[in-house]
Amino acid sequence: MKIDIVQSSVMGYKTAWAERHYLLKLALIPIFIKLVCMMSVYILEIDILSFDFIFMMLPSYLADAWLFAQFIRTLLTGERWPMRRSKEPTQEQTEFMMWRTRGILAAILYFVLMIIIQGGAFVLTPDLMRTLGMDTVTKEWHPNMFVFAVFMAGIVFLVWAVRFLWLYIPLVILAPLKEFVEEIKGFMTSVYLVSIWLLSVVPILFVLVLIPALLMEPYYESLYETPRSVGFVIVFLRVLADTFSGMVVIAAITYSFKDILIKYGAKPIFEKQNKPF
Repeated sequence: MKIDIVQSSVMGYKTAWAERHYLLKLALIPIFIKLVCMMSVYILEIDILSFDFIFMMLPSYLADAWLFAQFIRTLLTGERWPMRRSKEPTQEQTEFMMWRTRGILAAILYFVLMIIIQGGAFVLTPDLMRTLGMDTVTKEWHPNMFVFAVFMAGIVFLVWAVRFLWLYIPLVILAPLKEFVEEIKGFMTSVYLVSIWLLSVVPILFVLVLIPALLMEPYYESLYETPRSVGFVIVFLRVLADTFSGMVVIAAITYSFKDILIKYGAKPIFEKQNKPF
């Protein structure tokens, strides 16, 4: 599968900006929930590489999943939340709403599952390496050839598996996953998706990293050591940046998949000059 990396990334930014008023309405509650979760993590000084962090952030993961699923639905069909319903819907309208709800719920569950799996992998990897007699990756890491080969094989596998992280996008319109995965097969597809993710996120993360760096004194080794007033500002900026970058990436990846998804009934708004309504 050939993907235009630059065009997809540019369309991610353009679409997120064009839909900024709609996205602000969608994102208000998810941002509030994420802010509460992140502030709790900061106040309680919870290690981000722990299951406590995953548990504390679970409401935020669910809120983000809802936000992204609704946005994807808009990108692929032109529908906007909240959907207008007649007082006495016909059977066809009721069936459509049930079908739409199934797609949204499927995408939410898949997104949250992937986030939990990723978080669990990060938490368990150091313990797994110690169990296998492998040193964790630090500045003093000097692996032998076997350990280095295993480490590199793990990285290649992770890159290959990246495509499966985005399957909640076709799930929003209940596209058949088996056929969709067949369409995006090939190692290079994952490389394209990683490239789109980097181009979409790095500029935003640059701001995310730069601003906290200006606010933090150089002798603070972690966020938990900063004054609370500064820490709260940094957490707030991170929540905004994470949410906005997520929506840009969603738009960019959805754009890269649009030609495939059209086969399964999608009518992407990228194809239209004007907004759907």
